[in-house]
Amino acid sequence: MMFLGLRMLKEITRKLEQELQQKGALQEQTQRVEELFHQTMGAITRNETALQQSQKMHQRISSLEVCPTCLQKVQDEHRITLLQQEQQNIQQAEQMLFELRKKRMEILQQRDQAAKRLEELQGKQESLVRIRAELERLRERQEELGQQQKQSQSLQRELATLQTKRTEFQQQNQLQRFDTKLKQHREL
Repeated sequence: MMFLGLRMLKEITRKLEQELQQKGALQEQTQRVEELFHQTMGAITRNETALQQSQKMHQRISSLEVCPTCLQKVQDEHRITLLQQEQQNIQQAEQMLFELRKKRMEILQQRDQAAKRLEELQGKQESLVRIRAELERLRERQEELGQQQKQSQSLQRELATLQTKRTEFQQQNQLQRFDTKLKQHREL
């Protein structure tokens, strides 16, 4: 029974060790995901700033009557062209922000999954430590049982020897009593 448990624990230990080999690669992946997250957050911040600037510029151009550089009246055509350019900049920034926020959500999911997997591996590593301790305890117990079994066999052999000697002694004792009785009968 104990040998079955010992074999099973060894197999579980082997499987856990194989799984735990992934831990280093998973930690590297987590670090890369974290770096990607920070890069994405930086890009989002830069794009939000660009969007705000484009929106402010769009508002200024819409209300602009006189060119601040040459102090001449701004032509409607020129204003419309500038407004269209800024509107295009706003749309590009909004699209980029949409994509970056989507990417940020994917990265967050990857980061959560990696953290959850690392947590699982940590639990498995703790289980492995407990199983190894149990294996060691079972090995010691198995060794102890083997020694007790050898000792028991040795004691059984010794007992058998003692019983044989006892039987021989009893037979000799009976012979001596018989001899004594025989001598007593002869003397009579």
